[in-house]
Amino acid sequence: MSAKLLFIIAVCTAILVASIRKPVIALLFFLAFAFIRPQDDRPNLAEMHLPYWTAMALIVFYFWRFSGSGRLLPPSNLITPFFLLFIWMVISAILGVAPDSSYEHLKEFAVVAVTFLLMLGLVKDEEELKLVFALIVFCGMAFVYYAIFQGSDCIETQDGTACGRRNFAKINRNFGQPNYLGLSMVIMCNLAYAFFLSHKQLLVRVAALLTMAVFVWVLILTGSRGAYLALAASLGFYWLYSDHKLRGLVVLAALIGLIFALAPDAFIARLGTLGDIEQDESAMSRVYFWEIGFDLIALHPLTGVGLGNFTQFSPNTPHNAYIQIASEVGLPALLFWVWLFIRAFRSILAARAELVQ
Repeated sequence: MSAKLLFIIAVCTAILVASIRKPVIALLFFLAFAFIRPQDDRPNLAEMHLPYWTAMALIVFYFWRFSGSGRLLPPSNLITPFFLLFIWMVISAILGVAPDSSYEHLKEFAVVAVTFLLMLGLVKDEEELKLVFALIVFCGMAFVYYAIFQGSDCIETQDGTACGRRNFAKINRNFGQPNYLGLSMVIMCNLAYAFFLSHKQLLVRVAALLTMAVFVWVLILTGSRGAYLALAASLGFYWLYSDHKLRGLVVLAALIGLIFALAPDAFIARLGTLGDIEQDESAMSRVYFWEIGFDLIALHPLTGVGLGNFTQFSPNTPHNAYIQIASEVGLPALLFWVWLFIRAFRSILAARAELVQ
């Protein structure tokens, strides 16, 4: 028996033991591989397939844990819309115009489905949830490192001026492309701010604010207008539900002023295109892609053209999640998608109301 196989067996055994004693430990190990993906540039590590073995170990424990309760799914109002969406994706992939291409995208989304199920089923209290969020913030700092020290600028032109947008080749499937990197930074900013609000220790609060500042800086460097709007919307949401609106308004004004004072010229140029999309080639091309999407929806309203097949009819994706889901997977999938977000938002409001009481 080879040393590599013995190592895999030892790791899997350790993961199983950890799953029984503390399932969240194995879950954190799996999430680190899924987010940071160290196996991508380490062939020896990739050959061991540790993320897959970790997932298998967690799934075995998951079914063992829930088999005694007579149910295989954790109690959550998010389960139904999520798995209806996944099932419709499978149907769309089978009936789509390019099943082989859809199959590859379906495999990627299957990882999301497994991760979603494991997190709902294995994270059992607030402290473990904080551990998961802390790991995600740590992964966000890894993205920051790759973007700053191993990244590059893709050049776009705004009104005749070249603007650099930060990206990185590593983890490109996850968050390397500028728009995805920017949106990931929005998520990280919100998690860092949540740590700032939920902890009383001064050291943790200062670390959370500094981490958030780094995420905002990388977000600015990506030049992603969608990410800018998402960050503005999330900050507005925090302010709307804040108990100290005047203080929050002062902090927001100071933050916006600091961003504009320190941000590079490319950031100002990208913001300037939000009010006049006709002068921006990138924005106008997206309107063209949306028109293609609407045509595809009209032709294939039920199951779409197949998951990941939009680019079979267009030089680029529509840069709009709703149009892409409806055109690739069908209008029923869009309903499941919106249903999932509505239930998630209602759960957030219900949890907040419970905390207030």
